[in-house]
Amino acid sequence: MAVETTDNEAEIATAMASVTVPTLVELVDNNSTSTTGHEGLKSAAEARIRLTAQEARLFQVIVETAEAFARGQISLPKDPDEKGDCDDNNKNVRSAASQEMNHHGNASSTHGPVTTTDAVAEIDSQPHPPPHQRCRRKRPTLRVAGGWVRDKLLGLTTHDVDMAVDSLTGVQFAQLVHEYAAATNQHDEITQGHRIGIIACNPEQSKHLETAALQVCGLDVDLANLRAQETYHEDSRIPTVRLGTPLEDAERRDFTINALFYNLHTQSVEDWTQRSMNDLFHGKLVTPLEPIQTFFDDPLRVLRAIRFAVRFQFALDPKVESACRRSEIHQALRRKVSRERVGKELEGMLSGTCARQVEALLTIARLQLSNSVFTLPLLGVDNVTATEGHILGEVYNDNTATTTKDNNESEHSTTSVPQKPGWTEAQKLLRLLPAVVESHDKAVLAWKEKEQDQTQNIKGNSTPSLVVSSTVDRRLLPVAVFLLPFRTLRYQEKNKTDRSYPVAQYIFQYSIKFKQSDTKVMSLLQDQVDHMVSLLRTAAAATVTTNGPEIQSNADSSQVVHISRLEAGLLLRACKETWVSCLLLATVLLVREESGQSTSDDDGGGSVTDWMAMSNAVWAQIVALGLDECWKMKPLLDGKALIAALKIPKGPQVGQFLEEEMRWMLQYPSGTKQECEAHLKAFRDKSQ
Repeated sequence: MAVETTDNEAEIATAMASVTVPTLVELVDNNSTSTTGHEGLKSAAEARIRLTAQEARLFQVIVETAEAFARGQISLPKDPDEKGDCDDNNKNVRSAASQEMNHHGNASSTHGPVTTTDAVAEIDSQPHPPPHQRCRRKRPTLRVAGGWVRDKLLGLTTHDVDMAVDSLTGVQFAQLVHEYAAATNQHDEITQGHRIGIIACNPEQSKHLETAALQVCGLDVDLANLRAQETYHEDSRIPTVRLGTPLEDAERRDFTINALFYNLHTQSVEDWTQRSMNDLFHGKLVTPLEPIQTFFDDPLRVLRAIRFAVRFQFALDPKVESACRRSEIHQALRRKVSRERVGKELEGMLSGTCARQVEALLTIARLQLSNSVFTLPLLGVDNVTATEGHILGEVYNDNTATTTKDNNESEHSTTSVPQKPGWTEAQKLLRLLPAVVESHDKAVLAWKEKEQDQTQNIKGNSTPSLVVSSTVDRRLLPVAVFLLPFRTLRYQEKNKTDRSYPVAQYIFQYSIKFKQSDTKVMSLLQDQVDHMVSLLRTAAAATVTTNGPEIQSNADSSQVVHISRLEAGLLLRACKETWVSCLLLATVLLVREESGQSTSDDDGGGSVTDWMAMSNAVWAQIVALGLDECWKMKPLLDGKALIAALKIPKGPQVGQFLEEEMRWMLQYPSGTKQECEAHLKAFRDKSQ
C-alpha cells in the first residue's frame, strides 16, 4: 500500500501526533534485503516495509484469523464465554466447511488449488444462525513488534517475528490460528503439522509474559499480549505485569528504536512514543522512560544498549551513557542478572555478520563495565579456594581484595587493587588488534596468490600445493586480547587443590557461561601466548634479509626467518587449531611492548611494523615447513609396536617413548619407520 508523503512540517506533526507513520509496503523477493547496511530508512516521516511473499502470506492468515474470530466463525477451545448453542453452530460451520474443502481438495488436479479467499468464502457460504444468535466478538488487533519492525525499516534481513495482540493472550490467539487452519482445511499450508509451544514467563530469558511459539506458513512466530509497564522488585528482574495498551507496551520497552509496531490491519507503522522513528532515523539510542530507572529495573538493558549501539553504529544518548556508567547500575547487574544472560548478550556482540567485536569490548570498558561482565574469581564463590598471580607486575591474591565504591567499581563489589590498571591496559592492547589482523590478512592473501602462481607455472593448474587449514578465530581473539593483562592469574577449586587453572577459564566457565569448547580455546590461548612470544623473539634474533623466499611486510622489506622445526612443531601441537590466533595474540603483546618503550612516535611506528612483519614471516615459515595440522600426525610406531620393538614393559615409560618419537618425527619429517626405531633404541639405551 503506497501512501504519498511530504516534507511539510505540519503534515509530519499531524502524522506523529496520530502515531501512524505513512508507510510504503512493498512485496520483494525473499533474499532481496540487506544483511550488512541500513539503507531502508530514508526519512523519519515515512516508513518503508519490504515484505517477502512468505511474510505477506503469514500476515494475511493472521488478519483473516482475527476477522473469522470476530464474526463468530471460529472459537477458542472450551471458551467459557461462549454459549453452548453458539459453540455447536461454530462446530457445524467448521465441519461443513471442512467437508466442502476436502471435496475441492480431491478435485484440485482439475480445478486448481484452493486459495484462502476460497476457504473464507466456503465458511461464509454455510448457513449461519440468525444474527441475534451469532457470537460476534471484538476483533483482536495484531501488531508486529520490536526488532522485526526496526530491522525492516533499516533494510536489514530479519527472521524473528514477534507479534502482540491486544484483547487475547498469545496462547489464545495461537489456538485460533490452528482453529482457522482446521476450518479452512489449510493445515498443510498454515500450520504444517506443527504444534503450539508455550514459553512460560521467564524474565531471566527476557520473557516477562507467557508466550506462544508457533510456526505459520513456514515462519517462526512468537505471540504475546500487550503489557503495561512492569513493577520490579528490588533484588530481582522478575516483574509484576498486567495487560496494557499499545502506548504502555511501547513505553515499557528498552529503547525507542524497539518500541515501534507494524499494524497488520492498517499496514502501517505506529510510533506511540512519538520519537521512535526520529531516533531510528538519526541513529540514537534512547530509552522511552527515564534511563536510570529503566536500567535499574532491568540492568541487562545496559549490555543490550552496547550491542545495539555497536551493531547499528548508533550513538548512545548522553543520558543513557551517563546511566550506564553509574555504580548502582553495575551493582544491580551483578546482583539481579544471571551470568547466562550476561553471556548471551556478550555472544550477541561477538557473533553475526554485523559483529564488531573490538568496538563492543572497548565500549564495555569505556562504560566501566569490564569488571561486571568479566568477573574474576572470588574466595568462596563457585568453589574457589584461592586466586594468585600478578597484574602488570602488581601482586594479586585474595588478601588484596577490597570493597570499594568509586567511578569504576560498584559498592559491595569485591575487587582488587591492580584490576583497574589491568582493564586500562586491556583497552590499549585491544586498540592494536585491528592493525595486526589487517597485516596478517594481507600477508596471507599475498602468500596464496604467490603460491597459486608458482603452482600454475609448474603444473599448469591453479591448485596450490600447500593448503592452510588453520585460520584466525575472529570471534574469540578480541576477547583473548582483552584478557591478556590477567593471563598470569590462576585460581584453585575446592577438592582440586593439586592444580590451578587460568583465570580466563573461570571467566568463560562461570562469569559469562560460554560453552565448554570456547572455554578450552581461551584457556589454551592464555596458557600458550608467552611461549609464542618466545618463538617470535627467537625468530627475530635469527632473521636475515635475503632475496630468496620472502613475505612482504608493511614496510616493503623482504624477510626470511629461521625457526626451529622442533620448537615450532611442539608449540603447534600444544596450540592445535588455535595456533594462528595465538600467533596474533603474541604479536599484539610484542607490538604493545615495543610501542610502550618507544620515546617518539616515529620509533614506535617502526617497531610496530617490524613485529607485524616478523609475525607474518613466522606464519609463512611454519606453513612452508608443513607444520600446519602437525598435531594430527600419527606415530610411526604406536604403543603396542613400541613395546614389541624396544622390549619395554607396559606403563608410564611408554608415554615417554611416544613423546620422544613425536619429537624425532618433527625434526625428520621424511624419516622412515626403521630410522625412527633405531633412534628410539638409542634413546632407550642412553636413558638406562
